[in-house]
Amino acid sequence: VSEYTVARLIQDQLKKQQIMVRRVTSGKILLSRFWQYCEVDNREEELEKSAKSGNPKAINFPRPMIRDKSYDFSFSGLKTAVLYYLRDNPNADKSAVAYEFQQAVIDVLIKKTADALRHYGVGRTAIKSLVVGGGVAANKLLRSSLSNRIAKSFPKISLHISPLWLCGDNAAMIAAAGYFQAQKKNFVDPLTLEADPHMRLA
Repeated sequence: VSEYTVARLIQDQLKKQQIMVRRVTSGKILLSRFWQYCEVDNREEELEKSAKSGNPKAINFPRPMIRDKSYDFSFSGLKTAVLYYLRDNPNADKSAVAYEFQQAVIDVLIKKTADALRHYGVGRTAIKSLVVGGGVAANKLLRSSLSNRIAKSFPKISLHISPLWLCGDNAAMIAAAGYFQAQKKNFVDPLTLEADPHMRLA
């Protein structure tokens, strides 16, 4: 897809959809407070470093939708649990919070992935490969845990995890899309916009 096409699609979508930047999601609020609490510079690698020294038995956060039969996942319940825990335990062990937060996310992702592979991994159209990418794929514990699970439970499926330098955050994609709009001086008053998490760029 050409840059012009992407920019034009974004422009057309902005006419139909609005993004309300004043509406900060609970997830963003939580992560912002979490980073402040852990005294890190909004970097996932700092969370991972802190989690390494965390006590695995100190806290028990929920694993949202982990028993749900669908392959969907949502971390809103987890984010709320962390928010309340930090509110009620201002002197909580930072590394323990980081450990359990990270482990809860990984547990859900691996369980949902395994369920999907188990369902679609049979028959003539069986899945032969699993490709993992995106910012979350940079997490070393997720990479190793997923690799171990696939090797143990699905030895016939080939796992391909993107190298770290390709595990960019989605914010980079959004910034690139915004760059092309800015080049065209196509600016919109942010206070007149509304969020659309399902808006497509192409």
